Amino acid sequence: MRPHFTWRFWVEGVAASAAFVLLAVTLVWPDWIELVLGVDPDLGSGALEWLIVLVSFVVLLSASILAGREWRGPIRRSSPTTSPSGTTSSDLS
Repeated sequence: MRPHFTWRFWVEGVAASAAFVLLAVTLVWPDWIELVLGVDPDLGSGALEWLIVLVSFVVLLSASILAGREWRGPIRRSSPTTSPSGTTSSDLS
C-alpha cells in the first residue's frame, strides 16, 4: 500500500533538495556568486561562500528530518491491526 504524502512532505523534500544542490555547488565551485551575478559581496574573503555552506547544511538537515517524520507519519497512523485473539493493537494500550 502506498501512503499518501502531504504537501508538507513535498515542500520539505524540495527544500532539502535545493539546499543540497546549493551546498554542493558552493563547495565544488566557490566563485559561482561572482561569476553568475557579477558582484563580489565579500570582497574576495570567501566568508559569504562559507555562510552559504553553513546555512545550506542546516536547511538540508532540518528539512530532511522533517520530511522523514512526515513520511513516517502516515505509516504510524494506519489502521490498527487485529491479533489472533481478536483484540486490536489500539485495545492493548
